Amino acid sequence: MNRFQKKVIAAAASGVVASLVGQAKANTIDWLDAGNAWGTADNWSPASVPDDDLITDIARFNRSTYGNPVSVGASDRSIAGLIVGSSSGALVTIASGTATTGLSLGSAGIGMSAAGADLALGAAATQLFTVGADQTWSVNTGRTLTVLGKAQINNALTLTGPGTFSFSNKATGSGAITLTSGTISINNSTATTSYLGTGALTVKGGTFNFTNSQTLSNNSYAFNADFSITAASSKNGQFSTGAITLGATRLITTSGGG
Repeated sequence: MNRFQKKVIAAAASGVVASLVGQAKANTIDWLDAGNAWGTADNWSPASVPDDDLITDIARFNRSTYGNPVSVGASDRSIAGLIVGSSSGALVTIASGTATTGLSLGSAGIGMSAAGADLALGAAATQLFTVGADQTWSVNTGRTLTVLGKAQINNALTLTGPGTFSFSNKATGSGAITLTSGTISINNSTATTSYLGTGALTVKGGTFNFTNSQTLSNNSYAFNADFSITAASSKNGQFSTGAITLGATRLITTSGGG
């Protein structure tokens, strides 16, 4: 039984279930970096492994140094969300499993709006990270959230900068993606497709950066604001497959490429 369930049961005895459920918030659990195993209680404060669900706990990484990459383990696991704090002084790397969903993220998403360091999801291309509920990923100025593993975008995902979101592998899933600000960097030495899954892509600002001749394969594109596209020398980025809706006259600034 997780902590959220215990709270609901206790509230039922006093007849305030509806009020409690409406006010319930996820707990924040801090990574201590005593070892590398996500499933070891001594690696967390308070000394308890985050509950394996999408609503109860948020994992926060806020240390000045990290001696160990975080290993979620081979089995699938869920968390309400991730935070990289302002005191974090080194790259945070989270290695997940390769079974079905890897590490699934709930509606708290990823908070890096005050991050002092970067975050890497995955230590290998086969490791899975799943968007398990509608959510937002936010990244601070000068910081980068890199998806080195494989993203499974099964729900709506909003990306908010002004930092950078780097995708190194093809993503699956038909969840809609919205870029409100910041940079989406498609970062792979191989020219391929579907880095952002196949769902609708809405652009409300920001920049797309292509490091190779890469293609997005979303089922529709809504350009609701001006934005920029940059590409490496002699490379091109393509918005393919889906119809493009401008909504109004748009200024798309391009640089690089060939």
